[in-house]
Amino acid sequence: MPPFVSESAIPRQRPVTRDDETLVRAIYPVLMDVVRRKSSITYTNLVLAVRERCPEPEHPIYRQKPRHLGRRLETLRLFTAPRGYPDMTCVVVTGGTGLPPEAYDDPASEAAKVAAFEWPAVEEELALQCDDWRREAASIVPLEEAGAVAVMAKFCRDNPGVYEPGISAFRKEIIAELMAGANVVDIFAVLNRELRAAG
Repeated sequence: MPPFVSESAIPRQRPVTRDDETLVRAIYPVLMDVVRRKSSITYTNLVLAVRERCPEPEHPIYRQKPRHLGRRLETLRLFTAPRGYPDMTCVVVTGGTGLPPEAYDDPASEAAKVAAFEWPAVEEELALQCDDWRREAASIVPLEEAGAVAVMAKFCRDNPGVYEPGISAFRKEIIAELMAGANVVDIFAVLNRELRAAG
């Protein structure tokens, strides 16, 4: 693992949903524009920029809230981290601090490595990875709303007091992710990290 990235910045393997894969394809070119400018972008502006590129109302970016982009950025890191590529998601920052929420030892050093990396050389590789994710996502059986509610309720009963209290405010988002085929443990883990980072 590169010394300039903490272990928490490298995601564990998890199932990738169709929404994850679709959003990675849409987010990547926006991040590339930011990288070329050697700049940064807030979560809110990232969502708005992707919406400009993807006007189709059924695109998952229109169901995406800025503060819940963590899961989608983790999906992009599922591509970069195992290959030892720089973490391009470090250019996504919170509006309040101007820093990425992930625990980088040296965010400026990571951003410099991202800017120096030859991203066009790996774009075909990313496209192939997205194709693989799409095929894998096709095998995920989505839940109906009632089933998603039941899974969420059982998980909360089985894990009292484990997660940040504010997580209950995201009931609709959790249900939507479950209906899309996401794993309940992953959903709660990502939301919990985001709440702690915002905390």
